[in-house]
Amino acid sequence: NASFELEHLRPLAQADMAATSEREMDFGAYVEASVLPLFLETARDRGFRVCFIRVLRRPIGDAPAEEPVALQRYSGDMKHYIEARGGVYLDDRDDPVLATLAYADGDHIARDARAPYTERLWQKLRAYEP
Repeated sequence: NASFELEHLRPLAQADMAATSEREMDFGAYVEASVLPLFLETARDRGFRVCFIRVLRRPIGDAPAEEPVALQRYSGDMKHYIEARGGVYLDDRDDPVLATLAYADGDHIARDARAPYTERLWQKLRAYEP
């Protein structure tokens, strides 16, 4: 558990991209070697829909941190892939209200903001009810 304590996490959004080459940001080149296809297939075969949520990270003021174009493209490709296979992909970056919620440490929403976040998430998920 100590390995995952906050002081061991990367402190900046840019650090998420620092060790990643442009080649590795090609979603299509690596997806079939990942567990994502199996995960989506298993869910479909068992009769349920999987929802992936890309959480908003480290908002700066009222806006999220800048994001490299390669990461935007990668996220868009992932969204398309998941949705084409019956899954749901929600990106918190698409909801500007979430950037105004208080964060505890840059990745986690503050305790007082958990209820409003959960309510917004629930409203989004209700659109996917059968």
